[in-house]
This record gives sequence, structure tokens and C-alpha cells, in this order.
Amino acid sequence: MFTYFHIGNLAKECLCRGYNIGIWELDCSTGSNEYFSTYSFGKADPDLKTVSGSVGLTQQFGIFTLGQAWKTDGLLGLIGVDTEEIGAKFYSILSAHSVKDGSMQKRRRSKMAPAGFTVEYSKDDSEEERQSPKVVPAGVDFIPNVDFQMKMPSFRYVGSMAKQCLYRGYDVGIWHFECTTQSDKISVYSIGEANPDLKHVTGGVGIREKFGALNLTQAWQSNGYLGMIGACTQAFGAFVYALVRGTYGPKEDASAKIDLLAGFERSPIKSEVIIPILKSPKFLGYLLVEPIEHFVLACRMEFNIEERAIDAHAFCIGYSDETTEYGLKLENFKDVRGSVFQRLGDKWGVALKANLFGKDMKKFTVGGQYQINEKAMIKARICDTGLTGLVYQIKLNDNVEGNYYFGFDATSPLKGEHKIGIAWRFRG
Repeated sequence: MFTYFHIGNLAKECLCRGYNIGIWELDCSTGSNEYFSTYSFGKADPDLKTVSGSVGLTQQFGIFTLGQAWKTDGLLGLIGVDTEEIGAKFYSILSAHSVKDGSMQKRRRSKMAPAGFTVEYSKDDSEEERQSPKVVPAGVDFIPNVDFQMKMPSFRYVGSMAKQCLYRGYDVGIWHFECTTQSDKISVYSIGEANPDLKHVTGGVGIREKFGALNLTQAWQSNGYLGMIGACTQAFGAFVYALVRGTYGPKEDASAKIDLLAGFERSPIKSEVIIPILKSPKFLGYLLVEPIEHFVLACRMEFNIEERAIDAHAFCIGYSDETTEYGLKLENFKDVRGSVFQRLGDKWGVALKANLFGKDMKKFTVGGQYQINEKAMIKARICDTGLTGLVYQIKLNDNVEGNYYFGFDATSPLKGEHKIGIAWRFRG
């Protein structure tokens, strides 16, 4: 049967639909399987200063439905029941809306339709990784810069197995939701995260489209927009690619920044550079060489154009095979950092990451992982500060995976800081 809003629906479709969508509007709904559905929505107002939208997730448990949405004005959680009795359909949904000032609003709704919100993204990295320069525009890194099939690793590959063991899933806020939907020519990305204070929601939505060798990308966030056009070609046995990227708005004091990401790959050499074009103050680049199988040598540099000085540089060497990984980095000729990952049989693995020389020599993180079965894994770690974390990872299939995190201060388990986090990633 129809609803109340069906009255005059054809007239509304003719007179209203499409006349008030701002500068752009992106709406995506993905039913990952019979139990999960994901929603993403983004919109820019005509003044180009305000981004609104939403990301949401619903889960089906028999006659019950659980939903979570992330919005500009807070968070929305809801639980509903749907059943058929004596030839009639009965349903009821109870929702709770937490607005930015921390107050709660409860109301009944007749359908699940997450509303709009403004989002930013906070990457799941260690403190060390956050302090290191990244080869991505600030604030927009949930969309891959290059969507081409490269054969060689990048600079960040060194120590990657230890990072996966020690950092992935340990810093996801209260909620973290990530969804990627891809076809041959179009890819849609959305990400949402609720910070531990439950008053801020961060994330973003973006779309990429392919036109032959060209890639066009647009991403929207509360702290800025990203526009990117790139191309990749193969010549003389080498991959060569270039991407012009611009970040801008939406705040009045946020000026546009433009840079050029260029890369070259031909075994055993790979290199990437970021060349500033407009109000982008730093030149970044790295060179990686894979002289023999399992070994890599690399260096990177960050040059400040305005001050005409090198802000940071690093040299590293790495070794990895199916069971073992070693990484060693020399940063600014002052600090030496090392990492080790070792598999113990088919199910166990241990990792260590530590400062070996220079400042903060007492800083370390040690942890391990246990593969319960093909779909589930548990991990644990402890840092030099006493912060201890436990992570349960589950992979339902190749497209759906989740993380559950609990952290506490081992020096004061009861009175110290406690953290929880839930993250789900969907690809379609």
C-alpha cells in the first residue's frame, strides 16, 4: 500500500525533483548481502562553503533491524522490528539522535533514511606514521591516489607487515565505517567515523570515473574538497603516471592548493614525487630500488620551498618473505627506528617496532596475533606508555570485514583510560 506522502507524488516529481540539489549531490545505496545494507549521501550548497550528507549502515537479524548513521548534527542509532501476523504487516522503529551539544532526542520513525552530515577523515595510523610526511593531500586520503595495477611496492611498504599487526584496527574511534563500490569505469567511496567524545563525526564521500587512460576524481569533506585528474601509460616496459590535484574550500579562509603527483616504475626502480604548483609549500619524493628478490632500499625527502631547506629525509632497508620481515630506517641522520615481524607456524605471529637510537629511545610497541580460522583473528599489543589493546578481526567474505577494539592503561587498569572501537569495511 501507499503511504501518506504518496498523495501528490507525481506532481512533486514533476515540480520539485532536481530543482534544489545545490552544486552537486551524490546518493549511493549498496546492499552488500542479505544481512547488510550501506548508504552514503553527499551534497554541496550553492555557496560552496557547506558540505552535507550522510553515511549509514543497517544490519538484519531475523525480524530485527539495527541501524547506525553519522551526520553533521550528531549520530543516529535505531532498532526496528518487522513481522506479519494474520495477513497484516506490523513494524515499529525506535531511533535515538545524539546532536552535537551532547543531548539526546528520541522519536519513532516509519522508515530508515539517514539524514545529512558533514564529514572529515582521520586515518588509522600510529603516532609515528601521523608525524611522517605523506604523499597525499591533507585531509583527503580515503581514495587511492593511483588506481593502476603497479607491480613494485612503495616506500611505505617497508615494515608494512609489522604495521598491520601492531596498528591496524587499534585506533578507529567509537565507530568507523568504510564503503567502496566499483565497476569497470566508476568507483564510489564513502567513509564515516565517530570520535571517542561522541560529539564529532568525520569522514568523506568521493567518486572516480575512468575515460580510457584518464582518471577523474572528486571528493568532498568538511575541511576541503579534492579534485584530481590523472593519466597512466606504459612505454618501454615502464609505468609512467601523473596526477594534477587541487584541494580547496569550503571555509572562507581555505585557499586552493594545487600540486602534481608524478611516478615512474620499471623494475627494479620506482620513484614518486609531489611538485608544488599553487600554495603547496613542500616538495616530496622518494626513490625505491629492489636489487634482489625480498630486499628493498629506499630514501625519501621533504623540501620546504618557502624556507629553501630540507625539513626531513630518511633512508631505509627492508627484507620480507612469506614468514619474516625486517625494516630499518635512518631519519634525519639522527634517529634510527626498527621493526620486526615473524610468523610462528600457520596461526601465530609476533611483531616489534622500536626506536633504536636518537630521541625517545624508550619508545616501543610489541604485540602478536592469532589466526582463529580463515575468517577471524585476534591481536594484542602493549606500548612503552602502558597502553594495551585487544582487537578482534572478522572477514565475512572478500568484500566485508570488521574490527572490534578495546584498549586500556595497563599501569592503572581500573582508573586509567579506556577505549572502544568498531570498524566495518565494505567493497562491492
